[in-house]
Amino acid sequence: AAQRQRLDQQPWNGEKIRKKLIKHALCATFAWILASTLLAYFLGRDQLLTMMTDWPQNNIVPFSMTLIMMGLMAFQFGWFREQFCTVLCPYARFQSVMMDANSLVVGYDAIRGEPRGKHTKAEKQSDKGDCIDCKLCIRVCPTGIDIRNGLQLECVSCTQCIDACDSIMAKIGKPLGLIRYDTENNLLGKKSRFLRPRVFVYASILLILTSAFIISLEHRRLSDFQILRGSLDKPFTMISEETVSNHMHVRISNKDEKDNLYTLHVAPEDQQFKLIMPVSPFPVSAGQMVTMPLFINFPKSLLIQGKHDLRIEIRNPDGYSQSQVVTLLGPDK
Repeated sequence: AAQRQRLDQQPWNGEKIRKKLIKHALCATFAWILASTLLAYFLGRDQLLTMMTDWPQNNIVPFSMTLIMMGLMAFQFGWFREQFCTVLCPYARFQSVMMDANSLVVGYDAIRGEPRGKHTKAEKQSDKGDCIDCKLCIRVCPTGIDIRNGLQLECVSCTQCIDACDSIMAKIGKPLGLIRYDTENNLLGKKSRFLRPRVFVYASILLILTSAFIISLEHRRLSDFQILRGSLDKPFTMISEETVSNHMHVRISNKDEKDNLYTLHVAPEDQQFKLIMPVSPFPVSAGQMVTMPLFINFPKSLLIQGKHDLRIEIRNPDGYSQSQVVTLLGPDK
């Protein structure tokens, strides 16, 4: 942080331009990698790699999302940085509510350090505290605060001030830990208590949330599917005077660690509805999402005011099943 601040204060020259270009190039590179990785969670690795080798205009939405996320991350890495912690991040606000005088924090031992004053290792002066007011703790702080003024909202507990102060204490022959992890009560010379009501409350909340998370993982679906109507298609097509066809897209996501085969079914009383797909059962590799076309053909006489709701169920050999109701469209008469 201190080196960056010194570089920012220097006049523009060849060295500053070179360092700035390298820094922002690295920030942009890491931002692109992270944005692509995040997008791969939703699209799948193979599909994302295929899109990357294609023209951007053919994949305008994923390309735009990558650019937006990359721009935000590069802005954060290259310029905004610690300002996010002091301006936008809500964590410090929540943390201040949850903490008390017995919580471990990065703190300055004012009893030992005050009054501040310059002295060397050879000096034996009892009227001065251990703090020599070198301000190194301020210079190394990424948010620029003075930890000697007490705990502040901007502190991110990076402990750089602890390392800096310990290095100075070692040089002047004083005990380490003038700035250290401790409780506010200990720093004030009071006794700290570990067992207190909020410890049990926080532990109980954490146990409940952890248990709920584990239970949700145990019961999560290893497959998921969705039937969507083709956005660019006609609402329906008459393939004969009495037969209507609706074009749909089946999107199936296989979250299992093995490949699976899936089939679509309708209820026994809906056998007049014919589900037509290129492949049935259709395979989906482990960790992949596949979209398949689906045509639903049915007699026009089944329509009521040009609509009919049909429940379609998807299954695989492992016992997975899930259903969705789709609205079929056709002529009013």
